Amino acid sequence: MKYNATFRYRLASQSATDDNGMPVASSLSDWYDGTHIYAEKGRDSMRTGSDGAMYDCDYKLFLPNSYVGVLHAGDEIELSFASHMVTKPIASVDDTGRKYVVVWL
Repeated sequence: MKYNATFRYRLASQSATDDNGMPVASSLSDWYDGTHIYAEKGRDSMRTGSDGAMYDCDYKLFLPNSYVGVLHAGDEIELSFASHMVTKPIASVDDTGRKYVVVWL
């Protein structure tokens, strides 16, 4: 089942880390606004990566093909649903579809 959501994202190179390399909270100015999307939740969303690895993902996002932002594996996405918010890193991006750009989290 697909849910309506919005998102914003932070580039992996701008994610703040402490001295041990663990992610830490940073200011909201690091986040870029996304757009309205469809999100599909489920552990059955798996994909074989270009290197042959399997990704076990919690969310599959469908962005309109007209979206102009650039998303990469490792970037952090904050999903906003009607009742809650979720922040997860991107596992894989498929921008070869005609209708949607598909992002796995």
